[in-house]
Amino acid sequence: MLAKFQLELEEDRAEATELGDEPMSPHANMTCLRVATGLFESLVWHDSITISASATNHGGASVVLTNKDRSKRLAIKVAHSGENARTIQIGPDNVAIEGQYDFRRAAEYVKWFL
Repeated sequence: MLAKFQLELEEDRAEATELGDEPMSPHANMTCLRVATGLFESLVWHDSITISASATNHGGASVVLTNKDRSKRLAIKVAHSGENARTIQIGPDNVAIEGQYDFRRAAEYVKWFL
């Protein structure tokens, strides 16, 4: 799954370059991969879980996990600098809870998500 995720990041960077948009910065890319690695270690994959990665408008990164069975989304937004990763947890009630992403709590984010 990590290899697929890395490929998606590379495709997004190439597409941004072709369109003349600002591609994801190397710092944001590195942090995005670190976030994904931490989450993937605790995640049990099944058909109702999807993941996407993309660049933000200013060279940052966005990682979004969707659990279709539970109507939950976990989004992590990474700034251009690769610092200040933020998490947005959206439950079935569509209430968003935002906070600072903590790499040590990756398993807790996954537990909430599943």
